[in-house]
Amino acid sequence: MEIEIKPNDVMIVFRPMGVEDGAWDGNYSIAISAIGPLTLSEDDVGKLISSAMMTAACTKLLETDNELVERAAKHCEESFGNMEEAIAIPINVYDKGHSLSKDTETVGGMQ
Repeated sequence: MEIEIKPNDVMIVFRPMGVEDGAWDGNYSIAISAIGPLTLSEDDVGKLISSAMMTAACTKLLETDNELVERAAKHCEESFGNMEEAIAIPINVYDKGHSLSKDTETVGGMQ
């Protein structure tokens, strides 16, 4: 799977928190970012960001609703394949030409 970040992309970033000595405690923050330059209308960008916000908000539901977790896991596997195999990170995900930093311009300011 090749990931290429392009203008007008809206991304949901899961950032691990509570990492100590290479061990993660399972906590994370979620950020939504729009990649510029934005060539879509403000209304269309808003629609994409709203969709990303709805998707990101589902993570809290998955923490509290076991039936939803089972349905989502089944749908995920049907859509994307075995979730255990999904942890293999493609080499080009970390392409230096597409890295985000605190200076990356986004809708609403910087990262």
